Amino acid sequence: MNVHFVFSVLLFLALASQLVSAPPPSAHNVRGTVFTNGSTQVPNGFPVRVNNTVLNVSVLTFTNGPPPSPGSYSVSVNGSDGDNITVVSWNSTHYGINRTILSKTTTTLHVLLNISRQETNVSLNMSNDSVVNISSAFNFTANVSVIGGDASGCAASLSINGSSVILAASESFVHQLGSIPSGQHVLTSWNLSANLTGSVNITVNSSCSSDSVNFDAVNSRTAYNITVRDPFPPVIFQELPVNTSWLSSRNITLSFNVSDESGISNCSLYINGTINQSSFSVQGSVTQNFTLNSTPDGDFNWLVECFDNSTSFNRNVSSNISFHVDATGPNVTLFAPANSTASISNLLNFTFNSTDWNNITNCSLVMNGRIEAINSSIVQNMVTNFTVLLFPRQYYWYVNCSDNLSNVGQSEVRNLSVLDPDFFVNSSAVNLSNALPVEGELVQINFTVRNLGGEDASGVVISVYEDYALGVFISNSTVDISANSEVSLVVNWTAKTGLFNFTFVADPPVVSNGSVNESNESNNIGNRSLFLSSYVVYYGFAVLDIVLSAQNGSFIRHWLNKSNSSGNIYAAGTLTKGPVSWGSLQALGLSSDNSRSAGDWASADVLLNMSNYTDSLNSSYTFGSDPRNVSAFSIFSSVIQNVSVVNSTNTSFFLTGILWDTSDSVDGSYDVVDSEDLVFVSSINRGRQGFYGVYDYEIRVPAGLRRYRNSTSESVQFYIELN
Repeated sequence: MNVHFVFSVLLFLALASQLVSAPPPSAHNVRGTVFTNGSTQVPNGFPVRVNNTVLNVSVLTFTNGPPPSPGSYSVSVNGSDGDNITVVSWNSTHYGINRTILSKTTTTLHVLLNISRQETNVSLNMSNDSVVNISSAFNFTANVSVIGGDASGCAASLSINGSSVILAASESFVHQLGSIPSGQHVLTSWNLSANLTGSVNITVNSSCSSDSVNFDAVNSRTAYNITVRDPFPPVIFQELPVNTSWLSSRNITLSFNVSDESGISNCSLYINGTINQSSFSVQGSVTQNFTLNSTPDGDFNWLVECFDNSTSFNRNVSSNISFHVDATGPNVTLFAPANSTASISNLLNFTFNSTDWNNITNCSLVMNGRIEAINSSIVQNMVTNFTVLLFPRQYYWYVNCSDNLSNVGQSEVRNLSVLDPDFFVNSSAVNLSNALPVEGELVQINFTVRNLGGEDASGVVISVYEDYALGVFISNSTVDISANSEVSLVVNWTAKTGLFNFTFVADPPVVSNGSVNESNESNNIGNRSLFLSSYVVYYGFAVLDIVLSAQNGSFIRHWLNKSNSSGNIYAAGTLTKGPVSWGSLQALGLSSDNSRSAGDWASADVLLNMSNYTDSLNSSYTFGSDPRNVSAFSIFSSVIQNVSVVNSTNTSFFLTGILWDTSDSVDGSYDVVDSEDLVFVSSINRGRQGFYGVYDYEIRVPAGLRRYRNSTSESVQFYIELN
């Protein structure tokens, strides 16, 4: 019971103490003495800072004691009893610090300067309110010295509070100063440029890695109100028209170029001393234009006045340049031929006259937008003629004349027809007797040549080419074609593998427009393309009959068409180096040691005469010297890996791969020199849908395989392996 009573009393007292307000901070006297060592006092005037760390308030005073106590100080600091205080004093090389708490009465706290001092001191070469001219480059220099002992790891950094002054392109904001011995200084300069008109403050901050407490705050200096001014007026250059120019246009562009470092506020055009127009969106150092519209004939002077964007609003005025306007052309009257004339003669006379208040320098006959003739000896108001030999076609024509100011006057436009044949080869009307022939088949090519012109033509040569660009010729024919009629022709061609663009040429050679004048020489050529694959596809059923017989040939047992058998179909040339060594076959693209041989397909194309074909082995089987697809084949109980394959036709059920016989090789690699046997292989895949129907195999064999190794054979050898 007593314990509870005591606890209640204590709790009551604690609560009561919380209700009593703490007294407000008040002035407390702090005094003491500053020593340079244990007994020597500092002289009068040494700084002393007293800091109440609880209230974060400080008071700066100085030692001012009378002899024999010059190092004494006394100061009043705001606080409460028991607040923590620190007292700091310093000289040029050392500082001291001491701590205690505020007493109810005077607090005494002495300071001993026993800690080495280290901080930097900065001075600047540029004073406040300095002025620099725009675009000028100048150095901003800082003098960095050390207060205290030797300093190390020192640096100075520059900052600018605006864009009127900028750092040079090769300059950096921070300069490394290294070590600075006590009592010495380092000068460092920044390359600056006056960029825009206006004012900035430029500050340099210095520090060293060895810095201690910063007492005097002299490590940073600022040059205030550095002003960039622009005292220069804009520079104006008038480009066009040049002085005393004669102009033949009523819409005149006056071009000028103006430059100023502060940019351009506005420019105005003056014509004959009066302002004509102004622009407030002028770009400096590029061509600017003022345009005069509907300018009457006469004499004019022009100048340009510009103001820059600087605070001085500098002004400049260009020279006064003159120009003259004459925009009236000669008057031209046509006499012959009359409008809509139809002529069967190719030689015609065109007559006209022209007048102008100034001299006429020349007149031109213009036909279908092209100048056909020019006369530079024109006598005004006299009949003049042009005699011109024309090709047969429709023309529109007129005469224009120019005076000595290049003003052009044009006559009316008239129409004229000159009649002649016009041969047309219709590419869409070319027909082949078989659009999908096989190699060696005779193909008939039927085509039509029309005469779209108004005149008959006789003895017209028609040439047919297998390859027009290379000059591979098929045949020539000579025909007569009446006006507005056509003739049909047939030529024979023996089919070959490859891509062919048959070309039909009426009235060759077209480069010189042939031997017959036509109203249109551009439609004399027709074309028809034909692509004959370099491959022959073989397909069918693999039938396996197994016959068991005795050694003397007598019949023992016979199984017909073993339908579940598998195996491969092989194709090779007839002129082989020897019997195919089935155990020595290797994938094309691999040497006998299985190392990569990227040139094999190109070598095979050479031996098969397929190098220039768009569907060559190299193009069909590879991409970037690597096989497009590879597969494995089981051949005579051995598996050959990485065989390059393609679809035999349009389905992946049947693939054709390429092998080569390594037993034919001297160096273990397939090449043109050894011309090893090539073997094309396709696996039997029974009852699958192919391009030509449902069957068991489909193999894609180059047509040139029959003549592999310069064979004269017209056939290839097939082999079948059934398992």
